[in-house]
Amino acid sequence: MSAQSAECPACGTTVEHDPTSLEQKLAVALQHPLPEARARICWILGQRRRTWAVPYLLHILRDVDLHVRLAALRALGEIGDETAIPVLERAAEDWGVLMRVAARGALEQIRVRQTRRNALTEKSSKHGKISPGDVPVRAAGRRGEPKT
Repeated sequence: MSAQSAECPACGTTVEHDPTSLEQKLAVALQHPLPEARARICWILGQRRRTWAVPYLLHILRDVDLHVRLAALRALGEIGDETAIPVLERAAEDWGVLMRVAARGALEQIRVRQTRRNALTEKSSKHGKISPGDVPVRAAGRRGEPKT
């Protein structure tokens, strides 16, 4: 094996340095045999907030592993794409307790983003532009220091 390749200890897939995009690799990784890996990929997709991942995450909601399905719901909330709302609304009413709670949380995240986006759009249309003071920012202080 060359210095530019590695092998997954769980499934034996060889990962070589190639020009394939990260998005393509993440989409393929959603089919990994280990549920922990699929859940981790859902988390990564949610953190990256890429709308291209929404159809993949909606498909993952049929996964056999509960933790993978929960991770997909959380990722859909993080991404905040409105196309996921119908499926999330069904999940919030029909599925098991943990899935309902996660689906409701994802719906809430999407609705908060919608509200913020609408407020910024309204403010920018009234004033013609958005200034840095218009965007709410949560200050982060160091441990033990007060937040400003």
